[in-house]
Amino acid sequence: MTSPSTGGLCFLSLFLLLSICFSFGCAATDTSHQKSASGLQAIWDSTRVFIEPDQLQQVLDEPQLVLLHVGHGERGYRLGHIPGARYVDFKEIIELERDGLKSELPNPEDFQKRVTAWGIGEDSAVVLYGDAAGVFPSRLYVTMQHYGCGDRVRLLNGHLRGWVVQESELDTSDSAASDSTLPGVSLTILHEGVSGVIASTADIDRAVERGETTMLDVRPEDQYAGLKRGPGVKEPGQIPGAVNMPLQQMVTGVKPPWLVNRDQLKAELLAIGVEPNRPVVVYDAQGMHSALAFAVLKELGYRVSLYDAGYAAWSKR
Repeated sequence: MTSPSTGGLCFLSLFLLLSICFSFGCAATDTSHQKSASGLQAIWDSTRVFIEPDQLQQVLDEPQLVLLHVGHGERGYRLGHIPGARYVDFKEIIELERDGLKSELPNPEDFQKRVTAWGIGEDSAVVLYGDAAGVFPSRLYVTMQHYGCGDRVRLLNGHLRGWVVQESELDTSDSAASDSTLPGVSLTILHEGVSGVIASTADIDRAVERGETTMLDVRPEDQYAGLKRGPGVKEPGQIPGAVNMPLQQMVTGVKPPWLVNRDQLKAELLAIGVEPNRPVVVYDAQGMHSALAFAVLKELGYRVSLYDAGYAAWSKR
């Protein structure tokens, strides 16, 4: 028969053993969470603008990840999107017309509502991609840069096709549609905007006068040479002193765009006078396609601004 003192000792030993096991179990769980979170942070720290499909695959289940499928009509989204992605229509990220100019930045009040609706919070990591051309996601990338959210945003290199090429899963449900607001999630944008992201016509005037900024025209060569007008352009030509590299030369393909050989592209830019130690302003006709050029140059480490009004505005002066 076991004595009371012996029984008490056994009970105490069992209690201590269970406590130790429970403590180690919690520690293991916490370590796993920290490892998962640090994996997302490590990818963010090792990238500047573009994230590769295999990197996205590693963090797809992270709760901090907000994945936005930016397109023109929901058909492409419903045919197949990356699991967990929410649909964003490009009309949500631009003001179609303002003061006679097309495709302008949304006003801060409207954009704040969209950011909240997309579920972007203070600790979110945002990845943008499209189902075809990379223009619309890049335009949203520039807008988020302007409104002070840029550090938390990446673009998926290769977009949806890049995801499919690595034989990753696609989702065809619409459970993450853009009209479903997540309650209690809010990131406050910088309403006045970040200086240096968007260049105004007055900024371009000063840049041309001082000659300290490289003007990079990313329109097709015939528009740069004044042989064609381009959308919204009154008088064909280019901004004085601008150099030209059509957008198609900056990426491998456009639908979707792939940024492949960064060193080669930097060499080609240097050859036409785009120096890494000088600020660069990129422009096209109306500020849409040049958004992708903005993202590419930022990836390469240039100090770059976007002339949002574009050559269409310049030509009407």
